Amino acid sequence: MVTIKEIAEKAEVGIATVSRVLNGSPLVRDETRERVLDVVKRLGYRPNKMARMLVKGDYSDSTIGVLMPEVTHQFFFEVVGGIYRALKAQDFNLMIFNMGMKREQVFEHIAQERLAGLLIMGSPPLSTEEKDLLQLHGSRYLYLDYHEPEENCIYYDNAAGGREAARYLVSRGCRSIAFVGGPAHTQQQQERKHGFDAELAEAGVPPSSEHATEIDEEQSCRLSRRLFEDRTLDGIFYFCDTVAYGGLRARAELSASVRIVGYDDILPSRYLGLSTVRQPSAELGSEGARAILRIVRAPAPPADHPTIQRCIRPRLIDRGS
Repeated sequence: MVTIKEIAEKAEVGIATVSRVLNGSPLVRDETRERVLDVVKRLGYRPNKMARMLVKGDYSDSTIGVLMPEVTHQFFFEVVGGIYRALKAQDFNLMIFNMGMKREQVFEHIAQERLAGLLIMGSPPLSTEEKDLLQLHGSRYLYLDYHEPEENCIYYDNAAGGREAARYLVSRGCRSIAFVGGPAHTQQQQERKHGFDAELAEAGVPPSSEHATEIDEEQSCRLSRRLFEDRTLDGIFYFCDTVAYGGLRARAELSASVRIVGYDDILPSRYLGLSTVRQPSAELGSEGARAILRIVRAPAPPADHPTIQRCIRPRLIDRGS
């Protein structure tokens, strides 16, 4: 499938310029227009006809998109539940996009839909070209669970959450502590680890050893078994609950006496007895939905809108793990 990005590379122009040409914008020089159209013809590009049909009606004007990360777990779906309920109450539709596809194809699809607004969950953030493409098609956006200066965003205080996890382990007498994170050094993970280490230092506890695993219970279980071989280890902070479940399994199998704390407080954690740092997922979703609706309904030009930046503080849920 030919993408707008491929056309832009062949024509030696930006993605936004290609989009302007395809949408008949007069803000393109004739020479550039001809070069782009020549590439379009040679590559056999065909726009998404269904998207073209949708934008002729009112569907796109009452639809908010949600862009989810490539790797998803229950936390993100709980956030989406909060978004859906808030949008439904305002008679808005919800359309979900997943980054599991090629990124340029995803944004081409989003641009063609001409959505009223877009909620972007997690990281990585938008590139300059992606921002230009959304702006060109009039789609306002807001980050969820990620923050960036001068951008609309609603996010968690991950550093404070990391401190909560450290306080929990220290208060249980832990002094030899490990941190288990994911393979990607996301903004969320870095901030949690920073807050965690800062709190340990202030409590006079040695820095945590750092380990990485895929966001997968089975792989986390294997890693945790190896960690438990260190008989001096007495506490582990897992980056998220899904990874912490592997730790719970390994601890039960080996009858280890190691304190465990997770992060997220997704539904299974309440039945597995996992102590964890709760991020109110439904609140993030509903707040994000209401915020993007305020943005898309505002009559003033975007430059006149105050930037929305709200930070939600997580809290420790002690279940004795």
